[in-house]
Amino acid sequence: MHGKLETFDDAAQRGVIVGDDGHRYTFTLTEWRGRGLPREGTRLRFDGDAGRAEQVFDAPVPQRTARQTRDDQGQVKSSLLSPWAVLALVLVAVAPLLAPYMLLVDALAMLLAVLGIRQVRRSPSRYRGQALCGAAIAIAVLSLFIWM
Repeated sequence: MHGKLETFDDAAQRGVIVGDDGHRYTFTLTEWRGRGLPREGTRLRFDGDAGRAEQVFDAPVPQRTARQTRDDQGQVKSSLLSPWAVLALVLVAVAPLLAPYMLLVDALAMLLAVLGIRQVRRSPSRYRGQALCGAAIAIAVLSLFIWM
């Protein structure tokens, strides 16, 4: 069963759990199998029978994903936007201004976007921008269809 620790008296070494089923269960410190001492408000997992809780544990908590990575010196490593992706998007944006060379500029932008995707896939912990490359390719193909 699961529940939440309502109270725990350190002196008496007794606690009360409110189960997810709405019933109250009492336990003693000898039934505690969790980390440290029980704290009020903690989610718990236990075996309950006739108002008594046995084998009381901290409820498992899902593991969180890391938001940042650190290098050997402890400095936060930030992921960089792929320069190929940025250049591909800039070329696609500039292509209409260079109307006589638009076909060549769009082709070059698609090539740079493919290089950007390759760079991101080879080292995803260091670079990001795969969606930006996809957008550059889509815009280049769309402009080629409109141009022709």
